[in-house]
Amino acid sequence: MTDTYRPRSATEIVDASVQLFRRHAQTFLAIGAIVQIPMLLLRTTVVSVFGVAPDGTPDNMIVGASLTLLEGLLLLLATAALTVAADHAYMGAHPGVRASFAAAGPKFGAFFVATFLSTLLAGLGVLLLIVGAFYFFAKYTLAPTVALLEARDGTNAMSRASKLSEGRRLHVLASVGAAWLIYLAIFFGAGALSAVIPTASALMILSAVVTVFALPFVAAVLVITYYDLRIRAEGYDIDLLERQAIPGESRAGAATG
Repeated sequence: MTDTYRPRSATEIVDASVQLFRRHAQTFLAIGAIVQIPMLLLRTTVVSVFGVAPDGTPDNMIVGASLTLLEGLLLLLATAALTVAADHAYMGAHPGVRASFAAAGPKFGAFFVATFLSTLLAGLGVLLLIVGAFYFFAKYTLAPTVALLEARDGTNAMSRASKLSEGRRLHVLASVGAAWLIYLAIFFGAGALSAVIPTASALMILSAVVTVFALPFVAAVLVITYYDLRIRAEGYDIDLLERQAIPGESRAGAATG
């Protein structure tokens, strides 16, 4: 048993996620590009037909809202596929692009519900001051990951995420929060760069590039944090060791076992 599966600090989780991304960059980038390139072409076409508003959105509220909704759903699908790919990679298997989308598809409904509920609760937490938002974020942010890796429905995944994070929410907040801060730093850095060429097309391209490169990193952090909590709470590293001792037992997707 190597030290791959062991309790990790927040900084170690971030570092392990970077290494996971580097080892499987081609697959991760391909998953993001499959969604982002068609959406970029569609948005460019829509903007050229309807015109562009000052914020870079189509100069038609209904068209703009519809396009944003479609982009959001496709981005969630890509996130689900990236989560599956990160899971397979962390478990020692090769994460294929087609296989990742195929595995995520049947569970997308539960993933969507868990994402919606966890985001809603974090938003409502703002009404309880910032502390409330952080509390709900740490408690439920792993719910979409749980929905995919354990094949649970959305509400059940919320309960499972809450139980896994109990007593370890500062740890979750530190690791996942760090990932999102890095993502936002890259996003706003790209936004500042786009100001040098202040055109709607430049902003759209930079936004797509940032998403393709940064989103797999966030997905990897969520997956590794999920396993870290299982190792701490359930001795999951011992379970993996026992699985490895069984001839022919696959480690990929072991979370559902």
